[in-house]
Amino acid sequence: MGLAARGGSLQKQRVKCGKVNCKCARGELRDGYSYFFWRLGRRQLKWYVRREDAPAVRAAIAERERRRRAWGAELQQARAFLRRMTSAAVGVKR
Repeated sequence: MGLAARGGSLQKQRVKCGKVNCKCARGELRDGYSYFFWRLGRRQLKWYVRREDAPAVRAAIAERERRRRAWGAELQQARAFLRRMTSAAVGVKR
């Protein structure tokens, strides 16, 4: 199971690259670094995502959200069915 399947989000951050002669050493932070953030217990963790891998991570996050919504809809249908069945069993009309 990949990180994106576990839950979390993909965010861009402005960071310093660490090179002495770079513009970020003078205070102009670099754009375009993507990180996947997730929680493990109370700790927030992040993982660097390469630019070419970002679309795949976004797709995995979107698929996880689609499945979560589908599961929620199925759960609501199951609860409604159980309410109807228990009401019918005790003779209550709804």
